[in-house]
Amino acid sequence: MRIKLHSPILESSNNSLRDFLRAKGFKSTKEREILLNELETRGEHFNAENLYSGYAAGDCCEVFNLLSQDWVHTPLGDIANKQGRVAGENVAGGKATFSGVVGSAAFKVFELEVAFTGLGTQVARQYGFDVDSQIIEAESKVGYMPGSKRMLIKLIFDRRSGRLLGAQMAGKEGVARRINALAVTLHQKMTIDEIARLDFAYAPPFSAPFDPILIAAEQAGKKLQK
Repeated sequence: MRIKLHSPILESSNNSLRDFLRAKGFKSTKEREILLNELETRGEHFNAENLYSGYAAGDCCEVFNLLSQDWVHTPLGDIANKQGRVAGENVAGGKATFSGVVGSAAFKVFELEVAFTGLGTQVARQYGFDVDSQIIEAESKVGYMPGSKRMLIKLIFDRRSGRLLGAQMAGKEGVARRINALAVTLHQKMTIDEIARLDFAYAPPFSAPFDPILIAAEQAGKKLQK
C-alpha cells in the first residue's frame, strides 16, 4: 500500500513542534497546546485556514477528559501511543476514533507506589460537581500473609449523583494494579454504591475478603446516606 503524505512531521521536542505548527496556522488553546478536537480524532481536518487532512497525536496535543468534558493537556506515553495508532489507521484509510481519557497515572519512589485516576477534589469543584471524599487505610492483602502492607485510598465523588469522580492511592504494595480497576469504573460512570458491590477476585495472597477499594466505597456510601 502506498500512502501519499504532504508533510509528515515527527518531533521529540514539544516546544519546537508547537512553534512550527503555530507558524503554519494552527490555533492553540489557553494552555498554549495544539487543540485536537473531536473531528480530528475522526480523521477530519485541523482547525487552520491553510491546512487540511492533518492529524495531531501525542504530547503536542490535547485530549478530551471524559469526566470534566473538557480538553486537557495530558502528556503521557500510553495516551500518545493510542492517539498514534488512531492517526496511523486513519492515514491508511481507516475510521478509527479516540474518545478520550479519565486521567490515570502511577509512579514509584523507592518502595512507595503512588497512583491516581480521574479528577482531584479542587478540579472537580471547579467543574461544578458537589464534591465529597472518603479516605481509608487498609491492608493490601490478608494481614497474616507475608508482604502485606498498609495502603491509603482516597475516593472523590459527586454527592448529587453518587458517581465516582476520581481516586488516589499510596502504599508499598498493590497500588498501581488497583487504580486500574477504578479507572474502568470511571469509564463506565459507576456510582459509589455500584463500586461497593463489585465482585473482585479474592485469595489471601492477593487481598482481604473485602478489598481496600470495596472498603473505601462502603465508607463513602455512608456519607451519601446522610
